[in-house]
Amino acid sequence: MGVSVLGPCSLTVPVKSPQVDVNLADRGDHRYPIHQAAQSGHLKVVETLLEHGADPDPVDDHGITALWSAAQSGHYEIVKMILDRGGVEKPINIETESDSGERRAIHQAAQGGYLSTVELLLAKGAFCDPEDEHGITPFWSAAQNGNADVVHLLLGAGAKMDVAPYTKKLQPIHVASLRGHLEVVRLLLDSGVSPTPEADSFDDSEPSPFLLACTTDNVELARLFLDRGVDIVNTTAFQSNKGALHFAAHGGHVRVGQFLLDNKCDVDAREAEAHVDSEKKDGATALWIAAQQGHSKVVKRLLAAGAKQLSTKSSKRQPVHQAAQNGHLACVKLLVKDSPEEISMVERQGFTALTLAA
Repeated sequence: MGVSVLGPCSLTVPVKSPQVDVNLADRGDHRYPIHQAAQSGHLKVVETLLEHGADPDPVDDHGITALWSAAQSGHYEIVKMILDRGGVEKPINIETESDSGERRAIHQAAQGGYLSTVELLLAKGAFCDPEDEHGITPFWSAAQNGNADVVHLLLGAGAKMDVAPYTKKLQPIHVASLRGHLEVVRLLLDSGVSPTPEADSFDDSEPSPFLLACTTDNVELARLFLDRGVDIVNTTAFQSNKGALHFAAHGGHVRVGQFLLDNKCDVDAREAEAHVDSEKKDGATALWIAAQQGHSKVVKRLLAAGAKQLSTKSSKRQPVHQAAQNGHLACVKLLVKDSPEEISMVERQGFTALTLAA
């Protein structure tokens, strides 16, 4: 019988031939034929190699095993076959870590959203909550990538919900919110995760989950936080002091921006008018930020909501100055139409919008 580890091929080498060593690694990364077959999902090739004496658990020069390679690509049947073929004398090391990143097979499967593979690894005794060199767990990776079914499975296996890798920067609810993964965020909240995590459980210089959600254009996600009691008017980032509307404006997210404007009275009607023009840190308003970024649709929506064209405190620059300097013609037209005198306004260094545009 012949075998090709690279898939269908017109030339195969008989594995029973005395010239064939199924455990001969290449000269580059010291990878074995079973590594290549497992990574590519060639079940029959893996089976043939194992039947003819291939080591089921070889490690290449990067610390990667055939099991790790198969799990990374979600090749469930190959993962199962390798685990089942692990001999008593040399059982499969299900916890082998890659040299780069110190990641295990379950990290890779969870990140890819391969539910059945993660389930199998857990059933075979894999630890549900290992940390890689950055402190990332399979649960964190699954949350980041929106793999709600894997998140649910790992929750049931006892995974920590508040792990914050990269020197305590962001928890799973933060990264899921940042990526706009509604179902993962909902699952986390339903499982008891606070929509406003305590500052001592992560680096509070980072925005809250709600503010990160406003960097997407996922209105349903923003609404979920509102429904769970988040104060959408007064929630601000610790260092920049930016509010939700600032984040939406920076990203050009018209739908979320309108949602925030429509719902501000539901949260704190007393600050509703001020919120549209709320000055943060150096005095940049949501309108100022949108004009700077060239998001004309957001500029138009904010002007319609009654936003004032306020300058920043240090530079005394108006929104029109920023739009003109960055070449955002559509924004300049909207701003000048709303307030014609803006075109001749002078900032701290004596420049007008026309001068900055030149």
